[in-house]
Amino acid sequence: MVDVRGNLRFAFSTIFSPQEEFDSKTLKLDERLFPGSQEEKLLNFDELDKQEDRRVIKAIKKLREKVKERKIKISEREGPLKVFLVKKGLSKKDVTNIIEQTQIDNLGVFLEFADKDPKALAAKINISNQDELLEYIRMARKSLETLKTTIKDPPSIVKTAILMCFELFQVPKDKVKTYSGEDGELLYIDELREVSLSFKPNNEIEEMEYLEFVEPDKRYGFEVDWVLYNVDNNRWIKILEKVALVATTSIMQFIVPRVSATIGSLIKNAIKHKTDELLIAGCNMDIRFIFHELLRLNLAIEYIKFQKFEANIFNEEEKKAVLTECGVRLLKNPEIVERGKDVIGDLPNLK
Repeated sequence: MVDVRGNLRFAFSTIFSPQEEFDSKTLKLDERLFPGSQEEKLLNFDELDKQEDRRVIKAIKKLREKVKERKIKISEREGPLKVFLVKKGLSKKDVTNIIEQTQIDNLGVFLEFADKDPKALAAKINISNQDELLEYIRMARKSLETLKTTIKDPPSIVKTAILMCFELFQVPKDKVKTYSGEDGELLYIDELREVSLSFKPNNEIEEMEYLEFVEPDKRYGFEVDWVLYNVDNNRWIKILEKVALVATTSIMQFIVPRVSATIGSLIKNAIKHKTDELLIAGCNMDIRFIFHELLRLNLAIEYIKFQKFEANIFNEEEKKAVLTECGVRLLKNPEIVERGKDVIGDLPNLK
């Protein structure tokens, strides 16, 4: 077993500075304003086949498609099973259709239209159920209030991403403890002390240079560090399986669809880790990928720059294995590929 230690540097700018006042008329319509909604239910295993609520039946069916029955039974030993009742929000295609049908691309004007004549708006955007439209409007208003709060406290963008990461790992928020350190550092650790994530502001990182064109009071730099204690290949695969379950059955499937779509590949690659060095490199790559997606989804971010991938280099063979396994097959990220070429030259199939 090994302790996996990794980090990520990034700089971002917010769409407004904390000193600015803004209203909904300054925002363009964006699918992230309509993320969907979710209700969680805890069910005992012997209750699963007795459900009459169609939403619960549908959620259980999806759960069984994702998880083998044996694993569902095993999870019963750990307590009730968590089932997510998910209401899908609006997709990018849906928002594009709204703009085309209404000629409105501004959130404030859209909300005014909805307040004045929701029936006419529902007809224009092909939503026959007025109550469904009002639910989308509630999503937008809630997103707007969250956005206003976030703009006033930019570090909360990172806090939100960290808590969502714990959520993907199936660690409830009330089981995450927070500690304040030096230099504004905040440490988040689960009660069992198996996973810790911390972050601190750092406006001296080189990624800040990429945002020089942005007003100084809108740009921020941060460093995130994490530790996963006593990890072996089997434990990491089990963690990724938990991520897969949350990412494909909860609201996360719509909020961070790339995690949902890619998690199977992460698990397949994790099975191939043969050495502690590759296990550590693979874990860190997986966490970086997940964290990238969690940060990108935040509406408050205007521009973001992540540090370049740095391969963990031990010898020529492991160097090649890390770049091939983690760089090409896992993420196929152009930035990672370019870094790989800088380190060892071009490789076959490195595209």
